[in-house]
Amino acid sequence: MRYDFWKDTVQNELQALLRNNTWSLCSLPSNRRAIGCKWLFKVKKKTDGTVDWYKARLLAKGFSQHAGLDFRDTFSPVVRAVTIRTVLVIIVMKGWSLRQIDVNNGFLNALYGLRQAPRAWFHTLRQFLVDHLSFHALKADPSLFIRASSNSYLLLMAYVNDIVITGNSNADIDNVVVQLHHKFALKDMGNLNFFLGIEVRHVSGTVPQSKKSFICRWSVVPECGWYAPCSKKQAVVSRSSSETEYRSLANCISELLWVKQLLGEVGMPVVQSLMVWCDNTSTVSMAANPTHHARVKHVEIDHHFVREKVLDGSIQVNFVPSANQVADVLTKPITPKQFAVFRQALQVFASNDKVDNSKENGENVSVTNKSG
Repeated sequence: MRYDFWKDTVQNELQALLRNNTWSLCSLPSNRRAIGCKWLFKVKKKTDGTVDWYKARLLAKGFSQHAGLDFRDTFSPVVRAVTIRTVLVIIVMKGWSLRQIDVNNGFLNALYGLRQAPRAWFHTLRQFLVDHLSFHALKADPSLFIRASSNSYLLLMAYVNDIVITGNSNADIDNVVVQLHHKFALKDMGNLNFFLGIEVRHVSGTVPQSKKSFICRWSVVPECGWYAPCSKKQAVVSRSSSETEYRSLANCISELLWVKQLLGEVGMPVVQSLMVWCDNTSTVSMAANPTHHARVKHVEIDHHFVREKVLDGSIQVNFVPSANQVADVLTKPITPKQFAVFRQALQVFASNDKVDNSKENGENVSVTNKSG
């Protein structure tokens, strides 16, 4: 190699693989072909564009593996995007710090690139967190781990070899990082700045100005509760606009009930009924009135759980006029005046907007979605 820093990076990667007993030398069985390998090099940069560190990975050419012969199960849980945003909202409310670590050799006993490698790594990480660090995985999201005691509360999110830790005790966070470092070689990234397309900035007083992007904040208002827009393409053809709205309502309620379960498991139970606003009067009527069965009898049975949740008080479906339907800013052409009103309602601010982010502790966290 031409540059010494790449030589050192490759040598460190090889030594880590040997320490982890990633492979053992043996004779190749007859009538079998060895899976090839290749090196992948990447320059990791800081948020300001300067070089942070040089990264090298020895990858197996997993595309040459055959299902049922070289591997079986490959699925590996990763933390959901909604879980990440929910945890970010919690830490903003609580004023907790965020710590990010990167495991140097996440796949331990398997090379990167092998189909079964992510599953094997998650099993190893989960076993260590549960057996040695007293965490337990949430049912709502198996990649979110929690450890709660009388005076300490920690949350840990895992996305392959990227790990984010938060909680009410910086000393306990430090202790977890040290124990993880003793088990796995890792790089302590310090305060979380960038994670899966989301930029997190710790600021004092006000949100820093940015000319290139909007500062996006998830609203947590005591009077209104949790608000988050969602839009997706339907996988079926509907026979009417009411049926389309009804299917969308069912999907929305499913997601809300999942978030409610997640919040309950992290110790923030939602006691009041969840409120859904819909601008289609027929859909609102169908959600509560079983006499409309003839109009929606061709809709799948699993969508009718909406009525069950309305009847047992878990969900309230209310009508909202189109003029007040904030979600229209994401899906429909609207006037500039409406756009400005809806944008402020969603707590999305342009670079020239004045935003008051003052907190009692003088610090706040702003979140910018960089994925677009």
